[in-house]
Amino acid sequence: MKNPSLPLVLASGSKSRMALLRDAGFTVDKILISDIDESHYKKETPKNYVLRLAREKLLSVANQLNNAIVISADTTVVCGTKFLDKTDDDNLLREYWKLLSGRRHRVYTGVCCAKIINGTVTKIQCKAEVTIVQFGRLTNEEIENYIHSGEGRGKAGGCSILGIAGRYVKFIRGTHTNVVGLPIQLTTQMLKSIDN
Repeated sequence: MKNPSLPLVLASGSKSRMALLRDAGFTVDKILISDIDESHYKKETPKNYVLRLAREKLLSVANQLNNAIVISADTTVVCGTKFLDKTDDDNLLREYWKLLSGRRHRVYTGVCCAKIINGTVTKIQCKAEVTIVQFGRLTNEEIENYIHSGEGRGKAGGCSILGIAGRYVKFIRGTHTNVVGLPIQLTTQMLKSIDN
């Protein structure tokens, strides 16, 4: 797909999302980073959580734009019923990795696309995708080495599948780009629909 007819804006500071869009042949004209509260609502499902945050991120930057197509996204990792939120705390990362060792977890990404004409959102579409991932059984040494690498800090689930964590992936069902942070096939379909 060629670039949308209007300037393409990414409402995310994620380098991974930017790279995924670039690799898929899109040119991002502008990056706007939203500042929203990412707290969970009580009894909120992972799917509803990522959809809500993606929508809030998009709407928080929409008033800065005149004519544009905007993409926003949010990713979370869930193991059992536990949300593994972004963190820079090594003790929490250690807890995450012990939980993920040998178990399947789910990666949810919510994506929102909107068309803005003359400063008004004229079309908006939000969808979510889920991918199931399983790491092999991890030794304490592997966990400690990963934590000390710093790679998982500030990442959903405390890991980045594009880096060292990728070597521990035993099983994946669903879209790999979803785990990276932006399901490209879904995003491309949404852009096409929004740009009509």
